[in-house]
Amino acid sequence: MMAGWIRLFALALLAGCTEERPPNVCGKTFCMAEKAELIGKQQVADFNLYHVRFAGVRFGIYEGDFPDFDAAGTKIVSIPIDSNARLLMQDGESQVLAIVSARSPRYLHVTGPCASGGGPCPLLDVARSLTKQ
Repeated sequence: MMAGWIRLFALALLAGCTEERPPNVCGKTFCMAEKAELIGKQQVADFNLYHVRFAGVRFGIYEGDFPDFDAAGTKIVSIPIDSNARLLMQDGESQVLAIVSARSPRYLHVTGPCASGGGPCPLLDVARSLTKQ
């Protein structure tokens, strides 16, 4: 009987069973790390808005084709979902714009806090947690 349990356990390991949980915040084009919590979601005509909490901080995510984003004054940041994402630093609410697909929806526009002058930037932590769906 013990040999049967050992064999079953070995098969489970070989099959790739892990204790990692799947992401709990996903959209059409992205997923976030398990420490993200979905607070709300709005589906509007041709885009989605997600309100999430990540490490105790609130963020907004726009998923669609026409983000309200001015690229002037931005810098390029490399994140897993887009190596040429744009970061716009503003006092209070900063923004990251990532191109995620050639088809609709094409963009993720993430808003949240990011201190200028080298301070903490939770917004980049969120952007780095995004993976393609």
